[in-house]
Amino acid sequence: MRLSPSSVAGIVGAVGLALLAADPALAQSLPTAARRPAYGFVAGVNVATLAGDVVNASTRAGLTAGAYAAFPLATGVALQPELLYSMEGAKLDIGANGGMRLDYLRVPVLLRVAIPTSSNVRPFAAFGPSFGFQTKCEVSGSSGGASVAMSCDDVATLGGPGFERRKFDLSGRVEAGLTVDTQGVRLILGGSYAHGFTDVFKDQNVKNRVFSVFVGVGR
Repeated sequence: MRLSPSSVAGIVGAVGLALLAADPALAQSLPTAARRPAYGFVAGVNVATLAGDVVNASTRAGLTAGAYAAFPLATGVALQPELLYSMEGAKLDIGANGGMRLDYLRVPVLLRVAIPTSSNVRPFAAFGPSFGFQTKCEVSGSSGGASVAMSCDDVATLGGPGFERRKFDLSGRVEAGLTVDTQGVRLILGGSYAHGFTDVFKDQNVKNRVFSVFVGVGR
C-alpha cells in the first residue's frame, strides 16, 4: 500500500473531524482542568533494525526527539498527535561499521489511555498509526582501513530499479510508561515499539522495526 503526503493529511483531518462530530458534549462533560490540552517535549534513544529479506542485520542505535499534544476525549482518554525526528536503520554485514541509516520525520496519531491512581504517578498506554517521511537514506561500510558512504539514490543507480527507496513509511506504534505530575509540570518516562508495514525499498521485502525509550516534560 502506498500513500501520498496529501492522502496522509486527508486521513488525519478525517479522524479529527470524526472525533469532533461524534459527540461534542463528551469533552464538555469533563472537569475544566481535564478539558485542557496538554503539550510537551520528548527525547530518547532508538534501537532499530530491518526485517524481511535482509541477511545478518543487527540493531543500530539512534536518537529520537520531538513534541506532542494531548487533546482530552473523556476522563483518562486523549487523542495524542506527535511530531518526532527518528534515526533508524540497521547494522549490516558489509564490512566493519557497515550499516544503513534511515532518518524519518514521523507523525504518530495515538489514542492515549491513562490509568487512574490515588497518587500523582500514573501508568499510561497509547497506540495508533505512525506516518513517516524519510529525510535521509545512506549505506556505509569499511574494510581494510578504507570506508565508503553512499546515498540510497546512488545505490539504486548502481543496483537497479528494485532498490529505489520509498520516502513514505506507515507503521503501527505502541507506547507505555509512567507520568509524574508535580507543581504543574508533567514528567514522562516511557518506551515504545514501532512495526513497519511498508517496504523501505520498492520491490524489496525490507521493513522497519524500532524499539525506543524516552523521557519527556510537559504541562
